[in-house]
Amino acid sequence: MNKSKSKVERGEKAFSLHKHIEKNENLRRILLVKNIADLVEMYDNKYYQDILGDEQGEWAGYLAQLEIYYTRNQVYTYTKVYRKLTQDLKIEPEQWLDLPITRLSECLSLLTKKNYKEWFTKASILTSKDWQIELKQEKEKRKQTS
Repeated sequence: MNKSKSKVERGEKAFSLHKHIEKNENLRRILLVKNIADLVEMYDNKYYQDILGDEQGEWAGYLAQLEIYYTRNQVYTYTKVYRKLTQDLKIEPEQWLDLPITRLSECLSLLTKKNYKEWFTKASILTSKDWQIELKQEKEKRKQTS
């Protein structure tokens, strides 16, 4: 009986920790999207020059600050995805923040207002191999029709 109770307690603790991790990950993703939006505004308006105290200040100099914890490559990828999805296609971040940013980046050139839901589903359920096959097939199909 004692072992059984111990297993139940372990199970409850494991589930509790799992739910806590899920909640924190969701919060992290929400904050990431907010940071991306702020980085886009910072870049577009060259506000980073004010932060650097230099009218000729470079974007790379701003990103190199210790308080900014993103690489230039990450920021480029994040902002490219944000601009296409949120600004161009008018897709709310809540619809894509749970998807891997790498997959979003890979299919970005294929997305339209009509097909994005289909691609978001594929991005969330396909294995890596199947995902690469889908991308390749769609790109080849578009090459043939253009």
